[in-house]
Amino acid sequence: MTRLLILTSDGSVPDKLVDTVAERAAEGDLEARVLVPLSPMPDAWTWDENATRSETLTRLDAAIERLRRTGAQVEGTVGCDRDAMVCVNWVMDREPFDEVLVATPGASRARLVRMDLAARIGRAFGVPVTHVAAARQASVTA
Repeated sequence: MTRLLILTSDGSVPDKLVDTVAERAAEGDLEARVLVPLSPMPDAWTWDENATRSETLTRLDAAIERLRRTGAQVEGTVGCDRDAMVCVNWVMDREPFDEVLVATPGASRARLVRMDLAARIGRAFGVPVTHVAAARQASVTA
């Protein structure tokens, strides 16, 4: 049984991530844990812990449902912090994983990419880490 940790910065599950998980699941039994750090809600005037946790749980449930269609056994966790590395440390201290996927909404602007989070996780835990960036949306000009 392969154990996979999937860190998604905002709970989104781009097609490329689904394809990557499906490939891993096709190789054999796969258990995956989706981890979504707490992050401020867009357009919110203030930080509201309960509203943020509720919104994060909604996004997490949708991510789990989509990834289960790959044939993997998928569970999820809302992170303990807004900092993704703190969340990964928190989960990795409690469970062993064979690989980590770091999913970001876009390759160049994502905060997790700028933080070099994939490399930091690999160095800290000695596991393979794959960065999965969503395809860029074509810009529409008026």
